[in-house]
This record gives sequence, structure tokens and C-alpha cells, in this order.
Amino acid sequence: MKTLTVLKNVLDLYSDKTRWVQETYHDIVPGTTRKQCYCLVGGVRKAITGTPYRPKEGSGEYDTYSAVLARLVPFTPGHAGDNEGQVIGWNDTHGRTIGEIRTALRKAIKAEEKAAA
Repeated sequence: MKTLTVLKNVLDLYSDKTRWVQETYHDIVPGTTRKQCYCLVGGVRKAITGTPYRPKEGSGEYDTYSAVLARLVPFTPGHAGDNEGQVIGWNDTHGRTIGEIRTALRKAIKAEEKAAA
């Protein structure tokens, strides 16, 4: 799966604001019994693997995962660590909103489209 496709799929996932969560990779949406919600990293994992779990290192899915996180890093600033840790820290910042998540995804999509052109 291409980086651009994953980014678009994650943005689509968050068209429903109840599908985003903080401080966990995934959870059940409050008030439902089955509907899943995901942090930004969990959403990326879901788009790639169909689950909220990290792809196996050395796999093509892991390469895609790494590329998507690298594309998100410039739009999720302020946290130290590897790309995964930076995106997690940014997602979990107190006061973060779903609007900011969507904006970061849109910026990453535009950057990926520009890089592919």
C-alpha cells in the first residue's frame, strides 16, 4: 500500500470525530459495543494492517508504516524520539483536537502528492 493511500484512508477514518482517541492506540467508542476508535498511530496501523497493531519489522507493511510516520513528522512537531514516538506524543498532547489531527493529515497528503508529482 502506498503512503498516499494510507494517509487518505486515515483521514477518511477520522471523518467521524468519534473514531479518534488519545492515550491509547485503540478503544471502543463510548456508547457503542463494537465501533473502534484510534489514536493517529493506531489509525495508521489500522489503515495498513486492518488492526491497531504494529506491522512486523522487515515486512513491506512495516516499510509503509515507517514511510507514513516519516511523512507525518513535519506536521506533528514538538516531541522528541523516533518518528513513532513523536507522532504518539503529539497526538496525546493535552488539548489536542480532532481538527488538528485532520489538518496534519491533510498537510501530509499535500506533501506526499507534491513529492510524487
